[in-house]
Amino acid sequence: RSTPAATSAASRRSNGTRMSSETAVLDPYRAVALEAVRGRIENLGFTHSEPMRQQLRLSEADAGRLLAPAICLVVAETLGATREQALPAAVAIGLLELMQDSFRGLSDTTGDLDGLKRVWGLPRALNAGDAFYALAQRSLLDLKAQALDPVTLAAVAARFDAACRDVSESLFLGRPTNALVSA
Repeated sequence: RSTPAATSAASRRSNGTRMSSETAVLDPYRAVALEAVRGRIENLGFTHSEPMRQQLRLSEADAGRLLAPAICLVVAETLGATREQALPAAVAIGLLELMQDSFRGLSDTTGDLDGLKRVWGLPRALNAGDAFYALAQRSLLDLKAQALDPVTLAAVAARFDAACRDVSESLFLGRPTNALVSA
C-alpha cells in the first residue's frame, strides 16, 4: 500500500505543473540541455526528424521528464567541468531518455493518444527510437573534442552502452528503470 505522502509525491511526478516548483533549481540546466538536444534533432534533415521532434515536444511539455540531462550538467559543474564540456554527455542522456519515452509509448496500454505509434505507425516509431539511440552515440563521441583521453572516452561509452541495455531490458520487461540517473 502507498501512503498519502507517497501518493502525493507520485502525483507531483506525473503532473508537470506541480512538480515544477520542486525542480526549479534544475530549470536553467534543463533549458540548456533541451536546446542542445533540439539542435541535434533539427540538424538531422532526414525522415526520422519529424517523429523525433514530436517526441521531444511531448517529453519537454512534462516538467518531470528530461531531468537526467540537467542532472548531468549540475554534477559536471559541481566536479569542476564547464557546461560546454559536459553538454555532449547531457545531450546523449537526453536522447536516450527520448528513445525510452518513444519506446514506452509503443504499448497499447499507455493511453498516450499523441504517441508516436498512433501518429506514425509502429515501424516509424521503432525507427525513431533507433534514430535517438544512434544520435545519442554520435553525441557521446563529441566528448572527444573536450580533450578526453581515449581510455576515459571508452569508459564513458561503455557505461553509456550499459545504461542503454538497462533501459532496453527494463522496457522489455515492463518495469521502471533508473539507468538514466545512474549513467
